[in-house]
Amino acid sequence: MDHEGLIKLIAEIEDTCNQVNKKGGKECQAEIRKLKELIPPFVDEMCAHISEEEANIPALLRENFTEEEHDACVQKISMKDGLSGMRIFLPSIIIAMQGWASQDFIDQLLGSIPMQLRMLYSDDYLPAYETCVRPMRDAPLVDSMPSLSK
Repeated sequence: MDHEGLIKLIAEIEDTCNQVNKKGGKECQAEIRKLKELIPPFVDEMCAHISEEEANIPALLRENFTEEEHDACVQKISMKDGLSGMRIFLPSIIIAMQGWASQDFIDQLLGSIPMQLRMLYSDDYLPAYETCVRPMRDAPLVDSMPSLSK
């Protein structure tokens, strides 16, 4: 699926989630069924899309940018939405990468972000993701209420 198709699917998921929010999470069985239909194909499509991009983009980057330019770009992107943005997105990105990237590639990416951010990632962001964000993210796909600890 191309970017446009993924964006449309994200919008449909977001609209459905907004409907759940408007209802305060009550009497939204139809919306939850819709999310159970939308999310698994979205995850599959997104993983395939990212895998394809990551197979091609690193080589293009190496051919057209120096390592210093690449690292500067990664740092700029990593601080675009501040620490709150990184808290939300960094664990999701790293965990998703585990499905297609080598550990060396992941270590290289983590090594290109500032040390303080790496410490926040390992000591706070990742544990919070694993104990709260991931269970909430997966809630529409489970049969029992998740246990949230952080």
